[in-house]
Amino acid sequence: MRTIPKRFRLHTRFDRKLLGKRCSSVWTCMQTEVQRFLGRDDVVPGMVAAIRTFGELLHLHPHFCTLVTSGEFTPEDDFLEAPEFDLGRLDAV
Repeated sequence: MRTIPKRFRLHTRFDRKLLGKRCSSVWTCMQTEVQRFLGRDDVVPGMVAAIRTFGELLHLHPHFCTLVTSGEFTPEDDFLEAPEFDLGRLDAV
């Protein structure tokens, strides 16, 4: 689970559209990483994301729960298995 940095949380509390934009950036990061891992620009991973805005104590804690496919289909209908994600690299983005 990756959370939104604390300095941005206050902004998303009052402008919920920012959460959608953040979700878009999560998708872009995941797609870019999969394409980098496989060395192909023509594959697109599958991803489901849910935006959550509360924490364990019901305080403001925006984060994303995501499921990403473990492989991708190429335009030629071949299945390519994706290696494990380097989550540290995704944090840097």
